[in-house]
Amino acid sequence: LQAGDVITEFNGTAVDSSVEFNQLLQLTKPGDEVTITVSRASDAATENGADNGPDNSSGEDANEPSDTPEVSPRILKFAVVLGEHPLEIIAPEVESDATQLVTDPASLMMTIAKLGEAQGKLVSFDDETRRRWKALDEVVWEMHPLEAPLIGVEFRYRLTSDDLKSVGLSGSWQIVKRYSLATIPQPESDGQEEMPYHLQLDIALKNLGEQPQRIAFRLAGPNGLPTEGWWYQNKIHPQMMASAGARDVIWESLGEGHRLLGGPKIYSNARENQEDDKPIVTSIASTTDPEDRRTISNVGVDTQYFVVSLIPGTLGDRQPMLVDELVAYPVAGVLEIPKAKIRAANVSFAIVSPTYTVAPNEEVKQSFVVFAGPKDPDVLAAYDLSESIEYGWGIFELFARPLMAILHIFYRITHNYGLAIIMLTVLVRACMTPVSRKAAKSAAKMQELAPELKKISEKYKDDLVKQRQAQQELYRKHNFNPFGSCLLMFFQLPVFIGLYRCLSIDLELRQAPLIPGIRWASNLAAPDMLFRWDTFMPEFIAGEGTGWLGPYFNILPVVTICLFLAQQKMFTPPPTDDQQKAQQQMMTFMMIFMGVLFFRVPSGLCVYFIVSSIWGIAERKLLPKPTPGGQAEPAPAKKGWLATLLDKAAENGSASTSTAEQRKKR
Repeated sequence: LQAGDVITEFNGTAVDSSVEFNQLLQLTKPGDEVTITVSRASDAATENGADNGPDNSSGEDANEPSDTPEVSPRILKFAVVLGEHPLEIIAPEVESDATQLVTDPASLMMTIAKLGEAQGKLVSFDDETRRRWKALDEVVWEMHPLEAPLIGVEFRYRLTSDDLKSVGLSGSWQIVKRYSLATIPQPESDGQEEMPYHLQLDIALKNLGEQPQRIAFRLAGPNGLPTEGWWYQNKIHPQMMASAGARDVIWESLGEGHRLLGGPKIYSNARENQEDDKPIVTSIASTTDPEDRRTISNVGVDTQYFVVSLIPGTLGDRQPMLVDELVAYPVAGVLEIPKAKIRAANVSFAIVSPTYTVAPNEEVKQSFVVFAGPKDPDVLAAYDLSESIEYGWGIFELFARPLMAILHIFYRITHNYGLAIIMLTVLVRACMTPVSRKAAKSAAKMQELAPELKKISEKYKDDLVKQRQAQQELYRKHNFNPFGSCLLMFFQLPVFIGLYRCLSIDLELRQAPLIPGIRWASNLAAPDMLFRWDTFMPEFIAGEGTGWLGPYFNILPVVTICLFLAQQKMFTPPPTDDQQKAQQQMMTFMMIFMGVLFFRVPSGLCVYFIVSSIWGIAERKLLPKPTPGGQAEPAPAKKGWLATLLDKAAENGSASTSTAEQRKKR
């Protein structure tokens, strides 16, 4: 295929527009072989009209007058094997309507923030000053490829004396911005080549004037990171009461460590500032803050599975950078962002360097490692970005990390993450068997005592105090703690939430199928998407971002909730009074509401819940059936810790008395 070819058919189907072509592509998958028919201008219609071969079927002289009949285009057919489009981690977003095409700005754009004489005037290039000259992010730079062996490109721009005169300054500057591909030596430890996920960005500001000058630059961050699955993803914020978006700004400073500013918060701050006629930025650090808070080790934009960060220095010599300012902002106009897509707002950041004093014919340099890669623990560790992965709050992280490692071990055995999740769930439930079995016995005992409790409720229905006393007496008689099962579940909670977080953030589950070769549940990190139903369901139910359930019908959450309800129906004891009946009805409604919340969870999590529920049902079924009416022999009462301590003291006292008597006899 060549530039200028017009696609006319796709597998024998006529194509009249790019929209039709994309619709036909949606019906295929990577690896399919298709036939594409194109119309290509004949060689006779080239620039000079020369006859370049047998394809010039007209056979006429190229110098004939322009009113000669046009040569018919050639019709060519190509057999094409479809591949998978590579993911673009940084890509400007394009929005179009009937009248215009709007593209977000490019990433990593640079301009001058401050400029002036060493001992004199210093101009800050705010919005008002920018109107008087063209900022560097709005002009065309010279582009030069780097000399071998380096692979990359260098952009240059010269600020002339005339440019500086427009803002009342003198002198001139040479601004250089250089990108080079990573060249990483092989580690000596294992001989395996490390995957390069970064570019080297070097900025040089050279003073071409005859007097010392001051300068500071402003560098924008990346934008347009992927928002795949933004309507179902559930990112968490390091702070419990804050919310994260599909794209957030993260940074690490010497004073505060790793921090995250959620996309929704950036948007809401920008909207408030715009209403008050203030800059639509959220300040992260400024000159009023202590230096350790302004000393940045890395700053970037974070998504569920990918992150792009600027790391000051080079890969072998990282040097945290002291900045004058660090701000976050929404890239698109805040008024243009639909409410339903606030979570997916395109956000970025900008850093303002310190003001450097540069002597004549000298230059100041600042280097950055631009990391753009997956949130794989090993990859992030190589770039010292491990804290970009949010495993959960507090104790949950202690369980999420080892469970993720075990999941990967099971995958190496089975080569299928669906089976690996099942094996991991079985392993966790097996390890928790002593606790869960005790909880199941407690629930069965409660079911056994239900008739007696009902009698007590009827007998003392007008006296709640005596009713509670009688219930407590029944519990003591059978040595039963009604809150025992709740306490046991409390101890299981960190393990299960840790497993939940492990399955939520594991990059390896992305695009991993439950059953290879089947489109259903082909991504364990996403809902199973049995079929699309937003075409016939109301928007408040099936809207993307606006609906409660999302644009796809998912069968695995339905199975999960059915198992939850079955478990509740099978093992919940009958209510003994109206209060318990109301509580059980409320639990049923809560379970249905949980189904709504669970409807968009990743299919890998549903597999975990399904297997765990089946295990729980089987575990309860294996227990002895409770004796009806509470007629079983009461269990022997267990001594409390105080009674045990008193008995021990009594034994010691008896032993001492016996020894004393023996001594007297002697």
